[in-house]
Amino acid sequence: MAAIKVHGNLISTATNRVLATLYEKELEFEFVLVDTRGGEHKKEPFLSLHPFGQIPAFEDGDLKLFGNPADMPRLKKMAIILVWMETEAQKWDPAASKLAWELGIKPLLGMGTDTTNVEENEAKLAKVLDVYEKRLAQSKYLGGDYFTLADLHHLPSLQYLLGTQTKKLIDSRPHVREWAADITARPAWLKSKLSSTKYLAGDFFSLADLNHFPYTHYFMQSPWASVVNDRPHVKAWWEDISSRPAFKKVAEGRGHDFWLIKRNETFKGT
Repeated sequence: MAAIKVHGNLISTATNRVLATLYEKELEFEFVLVDTRGGEHKKEPFLSLHPFGQIPAFEDGDLKLFGNPADMPRLKKMAIILVWMETEAQKWDPAASKLAWELGIKPLLGMGTDTTNVEENEAKLAKVLDVYEKRLAQSKYLGGDYFTLADLHHLPSLQYLLGTQTKKLIDSRPHVREWAADITARPAWLKSKLSSTKYLAGDFFSLADLNHFPYTHYFMQSPWASVVNDRPHVKAWWEDISSRPAFKKVAEGRGHDFWLIKRNETFKGT
């Protein structure tokens, strides 16, 4: 019996991608049919292979993977990290980013919160966190016993959520709460805040700062400029990067007031 098992259904394009990859590599494997019409993928024992109840799932000896194993290297540790990086992108981020926008960013811009959107995405995030709680009961971090990109990728939206009502979803799950406290207290993350460094990536100007210029340039000429000006570190950062010779040349060359003038003319004509 082959050590590799693929649990899926041939009607699934994701399953076919995995099978094609294994055939290309000329690897022996066992295909285990999952009756998706009968809901087999939403029940145990399949859920022990894929906690989100989606096909395919992949076994290689004692290693169990979910997501898209076809794109994963054969190194087991890296494969596990990639599984949780994919989980962050496909499961955590869609809900967390919407909540960060509604509860963390909109209030800063003086915009109203869509409570229906908040309720829907808190329900989605709660399901994801239930899976995280089980995982973090087995290991200190998502990718294993050491901090990896699988954890780091959560930090931007997680930091917003910890300052909102959604924090209750994290606090109510002890392993998730401990993990969140651990990764948000890491020195590298604390250094990423402008209160401790001159620029976003550290003490030197980089692409992390440059990429903010185009939209922030327009934003600072809008009624919401006070969002930046009311925050001394952010204000000092913006004054620094916007005064750089390269930015001045770009602003002069693009005729940056043109679009604001056209916008005002459009508003006057409506």
